[in-house]
Amino acid sequence: MRRTVALVVVSMILVAACGDDSGPSSATLCDYYDLEGCTVFGLVLADPVPTADALAVAADLRGVPLAVWRTDLTCVSAASTGPPGVSYGPETEPSRFAYVDAQKIRDRHLAASGSVAPPITGLSIFESYWRHYADQWNQAQRSGVLIEAIAVYLPDSSAETLAADPRFTATSELESERSESTSLTYHGELTVYGFPDGYLSTPPDIVCE
Repeated sequence: MRRTVALVVVSMILVAACGDDSGPSSATLCDYYDLEGCTVFGLVLADPVPTADALAVAADLRGVPLAVWRTDLTCVSAASTGPPGVSYGPETEPSRFAYVDAQKIRDRHLAASGSVAPPITGLSIFESYWRHYADQWNQAQRSGVLIEAIAVYLPDSSAETLAADPRFTATSELESERSESTSLTYHGELTVYGFPDGYLSTPPDIVCE
């Protein structure tokens, strides 16, 4: 389930590939920028594990880990679509989601802007989202955090193998899309959407300010 779409505000933030800035290791079965033959799979773990262990599962599958869902909610920096210095709501908001290596999103987006992707417009909005994603990932790495599910980029043919893997209680092909590209050799960055209803547990509500 992948769509190549124009960059819009609600899906304009780039997802960093894992590893160094050059992209994922050749040990993975799919390259991060592969368009054909690969799918974003959501995998619900049989037992929640620390973040490092969840990433180790993705590595064992030889997949590119894209995102994690924690068992609880935490307050993270809220993204804003308003002008600089103007707040339209609370400064923080509840979240259980995090993009893997999200701290690299900003560098990757700036590097692509105006060269292999359209120039950035509305930089303050982008900066707000970059802070939001970086905060999610930083908090996901804290001691005591447990991960309930992961998103991994794997070959389409992995579906049956994943469904039979006892490490997962449920698997789902997750919807995703890529950012706009102006180059035939650059395929844009992945944005990953959530699990269908009923796949993940419902964590207790929290109040953020």
